[in-house]
Amino acid sequence: LAGMVRVVVVSNRLPVTIHPEKAPPNDVEQSSGGLVSAMRSVIEDYDEVVWIGWPGGFVSSEEEERRMSQRLQEARTDVSLRPVWLSREEVEDFYNGFSNSSLWPLLHWMTPYARFRKSWAESYRRVNQ
Repeated sequence: LAGMVRVVVVSNRLPVTIHPEKAPPNDVEQSSGGLVSAMRSVIEDYDEVVWIGWPGGFVSSEEEERRMSQRLQEARTDVSLRPVWLSREEVEDFYNGFSNSSLWPLLHWMTPYARFRKSWAESYRRVNQ
């Protein structure tokens, strides 16, 4: 292939989980999961990998957000991690609500199990803007 090959991964979660209450290097740990496992084996095939998603933890201030964003860059040099900071309510409504309780059943032929709330859909829209 000619030129630089770049891949951008946009998922609910980053391939790491943050723990703002812990000191480095224990404040950032490798996540588990299907997409993380699958991407681990192909990341080296690309010149640049950018991964956008929620870092799996909550920060309490803009200062802590900046500190943890810096730690994410230090922790993974093979992937450029771009955190999407979410509140506890957004995670509950966007992820546990709309994504897992509405979309997942619909997209996996489990329609009788799909549940809907307007607040979940509104949160999903806000988080994805």
